[in-house]
Amino acid sequence: MASPTINQYERGKHEPQLKRAKRLAEVLGIPPAFLYTEDDLLAELLLQWNGLSLRKKKELVKLVEANKAPKAKRSRSAAE
Repeated sequence: MASPTINQYERGKHEPQLKRAKRLAEVLGIPPAFLYTEDDLLAELLLQWNGLSLRKKKELVKLVEANKAPKAKRSRSAAE
């Protein structure tokens, strides 16, 4: 990719097509989702995720599932 193209991505003038974003992420050694997240904590998690073994990824998913907040019950009036 040419440098002016990357510059346009960085400035938000254009977004790469998914195929190009995947290739860019591959070259940079990052997950493609990292290029799209605006959440700094999620971005950090994505970078860490990339270096985990499959076993560790499964452990982390279980840990997150065990610690997620219970879904709020919707009142009947809110559902109508």
